[in-house]
Amino acid sequence: MGGSERPTLLVSVLLVAMFTSLCSRGAATIEEGNALQEVLDTKWITRSMPSWVIGTDPCVAVWMRLDCDTTGHVVTLNLTHVGLSGEIPMALGKLTSLKVLDMGNDKNCEKCGPWNRVKGDLAALSTLVNLQTLILTSNELSLDIFPSSIFKLTKLVNLRVDNTLIRGKFPYQLSTLTNLQILTIWNSPFYSVCPPELGKLVNLTYLNLNKCGLYGGLPPEYSKLTKLEKLILFKNNFTGPIPDSWRSMVNLKDFEINNNYLYGPLPTWLLQFPKLAIIRGTNNNLYGPLPPGLNETYTPGLRNISMECNYLNGNRPSVSQNITASLQYNCFVGDTNSDSACIRPQNCLNFQLATGNGTRCPACPPDQHPVNLTTCICFKDEVKSSKKFGIGAIIGVTVGGAVLMIFLMTLAYFFLFKRKSKAREGPKSRPDFFSIVGSMRYSSALWEVPNGVQRFTLEELTKATDGFDKAHEIGEGGFGKVFVGHFPDGRTLALKRAAPVFSPNSGAGHQQFRNEVLLLSRLHHKNLVRLEGFCDEEDYQILVYEFMKLGNLHSLLHEDHRGKNAGKYIMLDWYKRLEIALHIAQGLDYLHSFAVLRSSVLPSSPTNYS
Repeated sequence: MGGSERPTLLVSVLLVAMFTSLCSRGAATIEEGNALQEVLDTKWITRSMPSWVIGTDPCVAVWMRLDCDTTGHVVTLNLTHVGLSGEIPMALGKLTSLKVLDMGNDKNCEKCGPWNRVKGDLAALSTLVNLQTLILTSNELSLDIFPSSIFKLTKLVNLRVDNTLIRGKFPYQLSTLTNLQILTIWNSPFYSVCPPELGKLVNLTYLNLNKCGLYGGLPPEYSKLTKLEKLILFKNNFTGPIPDSWRSMVNLKDFEINNNYLYGPLPTWLLQFPKLAIIRGTNNNLYGPLPPGLNETYTPGLRNISMECNYLNGNRPSVSQNITASLQYNCFVGDTNSDSACIRPQNCLNFQLATGNGTRCPACPPDQHPVNLTTCICFKDEVKSSKKFGIGAIIGVTVGGAVLMIFLMTLAYFFLFKRKSKAREGPKSRPDFFSIVGSMRYSSALWEVPNGVQRFTLEELTKATDGFDKAHEIGEGGFGKVFVGHFPDGRTLALKRAAPVFSPNSGAGHQQFRNEVLLLSRLHHKNLVRLEGFCDEEDYQILVYEFMKLGNLHSLLHEDHRGKNAGKYIMLDWYKRLEIALHIAQGLDYLHSFAVLRSSVLPSSPTNYS
């Protein structure tokens, strides 16, 4: 072979290799595109995806909401606010090269698109073994146990399962995901101890477990989390001290433990962490003195400290101008406002007497019992069946009865008010605002919808409830059945549907219904459920309200926590019950004193639409 032929042969070989590689890459990408088409076909994604065209290469055709790597595999899939609905299709599990999967919602973004509502045990995720980022923020999974499929994703670096209302024990198995750097699982009612096994996640830089119902002590084993920069544990039920072993967390920048029951001094070593800029410890049982000054000498990194409503004593420290400090309502020398603004069982003097100035443990939180009298750590009481009512049950029954009485009084008020209105008006000389013209059928064109209230079509409400499916039914009352509906814009609303009106006097029924809509549209108070809209098509009468996702007060207080409302049962302390009673009274006072409704817009006779 001549020398001139060799370069030609080499170029040919390279071209063949490149062609083979491109064909292989294209085939792989089209296969992943087919998997995504399977996902679309299940209607799990309700938002339109016009660029996802059958038979095209997702990477070459630049499909929206995904990215590919240089080998032609889909590695990023952004499904935020695309109206995901139901269980994850198994076809999604075919994207085995996927590294980033975001199915979260942003509650602060009003124009981002329809809300995602992922359901089920997430079994389809178990094959995504290359996944590094998984985000499920604000999908109300409402599972009774943490999805085990996540434990198989050992390459995860960023896991966000926030605000998903998962119940059961806190998943200690997360400790096997040793590559995790970010772990956030806030607002899930676990009601368990915080597992010490999480101390094995030595690469963590951000840990957020706020509002998870966690109790017991802060695990000393977390001292191994030396890379941790943000530790968020507020609004739990932790007791005992801040562990001395945590002095190894020298990279902390943000430390938030407010609204717990922690007991002990605020450690000096914590304040001296060089990078610690934020400390929030409001509403605990922390006592003892602070350093003489909050400044560069004693607190070199500090920029914001909130320690209201504790039992800190000694001299109030001086505060540098570059530090924002909220230290009100403690027990510092010379303070006169120490007991005026905090809801707590004891004032400064009684607390000091009860604890012997730090030599004895304070009382455990409601529904907890002491397990260690040295560290003053408490555990949650086990729920036991009994024929006798405890004090908590008696209070619950009392509050529940009071709520029922107030509700009945409200109905009686409106009934009497309507009767008086009718008596004052006497016979009408002309049709009112909603009257029927002549003998015409009651037409929707004959009245003006009140401001701030949406008139829904029956089709919209039917789609939102899957045809008023039994699975969407959440209650039943005098008005009719109540359904929960999920709308394309991300809203979840409650629908109160009355039976269709077919009687000869249906026109009068429609008139009363629309009068009721106008009346309810004028009630605006933070403690009253807001009317969002209505539907009066095809002889149906449906009121649409804001949805209270935790249910009604009675079920929260009294339903069996092991039954259909498992995980929703809440044991409320006395102060929370008092606060609820106060809010009910404020709502009732508004109805009596400020909701001034002209009698001309009230129905002329009692109705069942309240």
